[in-house]
Amino acid sequence: TLLILRRRWRLGAFLWLVTAGAAAVYTFTATRLYRPQATIEIRPETPILASASEERGFYAGAYMWENYYRTQESLLTSPAILEAALRALPEAIRREYEAFPEPVRTLARGVDVEKVRTSFILKVGYVDPDPQKATQIVNTLVSVYLEDANQRLRNVKVSAAEALTRETLPEILKRVDAADKALQAFQAENGFVDFEERHKALLEGWKKINARLSECR
Repeated sequence: TLLILRRRWRLGAFLWLVTAGAAAVYTFTATRLYRPQATIEIRPETPILASASEERGFYAGAYMWENYYRTQESLLTSPAILEAALRALPEAIRREYEAFPEPVRTLARGVDVEKVRTSFILKVGYVDPDPQKATQIVNTLVSVYLEDANQRLRNVKVSAAEALTRETLPEILKRVDAADKALQAFQAENGFVDFEERHKALLEGWKKINARLSECR
């Protein structure tokens, strides 16, 4: 190895200089790209009408969290969200993308979503040579995503309220009426009984019996 280095050191130095020079030229001539970033806190949308076992199953398992992150990432980069964000952008920026054959796909190429594991954090960035335009796109995209998420949450609450009004509450009222009718029928068959007074009378009788047994002893 030493003999090879001694004989070929000029060739090695030349190759190293060429590589370093090419890297320097590329670094100084390449277009600078900026990536402004917005941080979003997300949480799973728990069902409003759910039992304790369903809630435990909903929060259990890393597989569920992975699917949830993928769902949010898909929503952020979905054509519907990107199209709404494109319409909400300022006119000057929107015209730049509308000049392309596929404006939504062109806009989606710069979107970069970073997932922070073991947390509720999503970092949304946009890569572009213009920092001001990239910042405007990130803010608009996040605003549209949050508006869509809030709308979906409102829809879930409205559907849950409708389910309570149409199905759950009438069923509960029917059960209460049935129980009340059964109680009235039992009282009519066996005579009216005040359960609290009956309980007190039984306790008093039990105390008297204990007192008499103690006297006998």
